[in-house]
Amino acid sequence: MLNAAAAERNKEPILAVLRESVNTGRPLQALEISSGTGQHVTHFAQGLRNVIWQPSEYDRQSLASIEAYRAHYQLHNVKPAIHLDASQPPQCWGGIQPESLDLVVNINMIHISSFACTEGLFKGAGTVLKPQGLLLTYGELRMGTQGYLPPQFYRTEKWFIPGEVDRHASKQQVSSVQEGEFGVKHPVVPEQDGQTP
Repeated sequence: MLNAAAAERNKEPILAVLRESVNTGRPLQALEISSGTGQHVTHFAQGLRNVIWQPSEYDRQSLASIEAYRAHYQLHNVKPAIHLDASQPPQCWGGIQPESLDLVVNINMIHISSFACTEGLFKGAGTVLKPQGLLLTYGELRMGTQGYLPPQFYRTEKWFIPGEVDRHASKQQVSSVQEGEFGVKHPVVPEQDGQTP
C-alpha cells in the first residue's frame, strides 16, 4: 500500500466538507476520479457508510495500492478500482452510465494534470452526475496572471480568499456546469501544522 502524507493530513477536513454537502440519510453513488493511493476513498467510505464509492485512477501502480487498501479495510461500500483517464470522454469511463451518480470527488489532480484532464473532469461530471449531482474538488486552484482565479469566476457563498488558495474544497452544482455556469462554494480547509495539502 502506498502512503501519501498529504492524504493523511487532508482526509478528515475533506470528509467534514463531504458530510456537510451530501445527504447522509439515503443511499448514494459516488465516483472518486484520481483516487491516488486509496487513502481518501477508504477513509470516506468509513465515514459515509450510505455512499457506494467507485475509486478510479490513471496510474497502474496507484490502482494496485487502492486495491490493497480495499483488501485491508474490507469495506463493502467500496467497489474495485477502475482505470480512468479523465481526458477521455465519459463513455470511456469504465462503463459509468450517464446521470447515474450523486457525487463526483476529485482531489489534487487539477493542478498537476493537463488542461485536457481538467476539462474532461468537468464535462464528464456533467454527464455522469444526476440532476442536482455534486462535484467536489480539492487542491490548488491557480490560474491567471495573479496566481488565483479572478473573483468574477465565482458566484459564491464564501468568497475566495487569495493567499489561502491552496486550502479550498470546491462544491459545484453540476447541473449548472452543463450550461457553462459555475455555482461554486469554497469552504476553507484549515491549515494543519503549516503543511500544504
